[in-house]
Amino acid sequence: MANVSGSNGYGNPIDLLTKSTIDELIANCDTYPDKFLPWIKGRHTLVPGMYDLGSHPVIVKEVSKTLGNDVILWSSQIIRQSPSVIHRWHIDVEMARWPGLTVWVGMKNVTSNSLKLISGSHNFGISPQELAERDRIDLKNDAQVLAAAQKIDPSSKLIEVDIKDGQFIIFSGLVWHATQNVSDAVRTAMIFQYTTPEHKLFIPQNNHYPNTKYSSLQPDCILVKGKDDFKYNNLIKRSYSGSWKAILKTFLVHLPHNIYRKLFIR
Repeated sequence: MANVSGSNGYGNPIDLLTKSTIDELIANCDTYPDKFLPWIKGRHTLVPGMYDLGSHPVIVKEVSKTLGNDVILWSSQIIRQSPSVIHRWHIDVEMARWPGLTVWVGMKNVTSNSLKLISGSHNFGISPQELAERDRIDLKNDAQVLAAAQKIDPSSKLIEVDIKDGQFIIFSGLVWHATQNVSDAVRTAMIFQYTTPEHKLFIPQNNHYPNTKYSSLQPDCILVKGKDDFKYNNLIKRSYSGSWKAILKTFLVHLPHNIYRKLFIR
């Protein structure tokens, strides 16, 4: 796989999981509903299987081709997309604050157009969300988004990723991307996100970009390769994932914060 910081900003799908492994991991994730997580992207804190998958040697090898010898995982998420649902074009708000990579893993009922990317968009210096505010483009309209991209770079293309269940793809955190489910069954995917230890990370309080508000709380991170000479972030070990300490911290620290955020932060 080419370095994803290159001209396109993404790599090719790579085989990773078998059906039995997928079924087991999804079952493990179902033991913790989203509302009981430290935050929406913190499932590796409470589900050891997510910790293991985010640290998988195959993924880490590919991610390190771009990020280098010292790599931390800060985000893990399972996403179920109902039939006929479209998730608008966007970049994840955190990736505008610190650089990194996203690993998108197809789990169940993934089709060749489940994930869409705009080639080269990691070099644009602007997000789809900002263009929607400035130019009033419809972020669920592929033609409008592609036209906006080609005004910036005429060589840009809309890529429908030909990925299958059990495969993963890596793309720059600044690549414009969207998902859709055109099937008649729920589509399941997992997302893992990585950066390097010199960046101090915080949990966002809202999902509005560029007007994102951040909490003082930090995400649990995993050092998946190398060393951390900076000590800016909260690194957890495999033994912590799913432990009573992790559960207790979630209920005493994160859950009250999450309730406050939902009631008062917009």
